[in-house]
Amino acid sequence: HRRLVAELNAGTLGMISGQVLDTLGGFEAGVPDADRVERIHREKTGALITAACRMGALIGLDRAGLDPEGDGAACLDAVSRYAEAIGLMFQVVDDLLDVEQSSEHLGKRAGKDADAGKLTYPGVHGVERSRAFVGELLDCAVDALAQLPEKGARAESGAGGEDVLRELASYLAQRTK
Repeated sequence: HRRLVAELNAGTLGMISGQVLDTLGGFEAGVPDADRVERIHREKTGALITAACRMGALIGLDRAGLDPEGDGAACLDAVSRYAEAIGLMFQVVDDLLDVEQSSEHLGKRAGKDADAGKLTYPGVHGVERSRAFVGELLDCAVDALAQLPEKGARAESGAGGEDVLRELASYLAQRTK
């Protein structure tokens, strides 16, 4: 129970920190824009996605009778790497959508980040490099899933949990809204 609260706390604090950095700034002088945008994105939605995934993994490890700091540590590490990759990927794709899609398609105002002067991946790295980075993050997520033990990657319904997580990562990489 305490570990779950700690994970939720870490995710919440990370999200708040990322929002503050995104809207108010607060970086020390000289931090490159590329480092700034990555930290903001890792701490915003990325922190919440990571907390949710780790909480699920902790519950699964507990039900399986595995210690997250012992025999379940490799599984928790793999889930963490997966979550961090899809969390950052979600934000990079969001930046790309803001640049490439129309307001009508998105259902919200496109271009609002640039208008607000916010740091974005396409603004810092360009659209093509941002797209390539999404592919790299997808590869990282899938590679992390390959580290899960087969038994641990199975959902109760009998469906492959790893397959569901792979499909989720793929969807997040390719989403258009």
